[in-house]
Amino acid sequence: MSLTSRQKDVLAAIRIFQERKGYTPSYRELAMLLGITSTNSIAWHIRNLEEAGYVIRDPGRARSIQIVVSETTDRKWGFALDDVRAEVAA
Repeated sequence: MSLTSRQKDVLAAIRIFQERKGYTPSYRELAMLLGITSTNSIAWHIRNLEEAGYVIRDPGRARSIQIVVSETTDRKWGFALDDVRAEVAA
């Protein structure tokens, strides 16, 4: 499956948030970081990423998203990581 630009942004935001804070973001935090008003939209992206094998999560546990890909794969996707890093640091 080829990722959309928004899905790449969601993955980047999860990874960078976790690197900076030590835990994964909530759906609301992801929505705020990405400028999305609906947490349902975030849930939809997470479900699609999970179905495609990019993330795993425990539906009964908060902040349980785990990215299942490597750094080399991240570079290939070409994320705009500096923008997300700036948002997480703020």
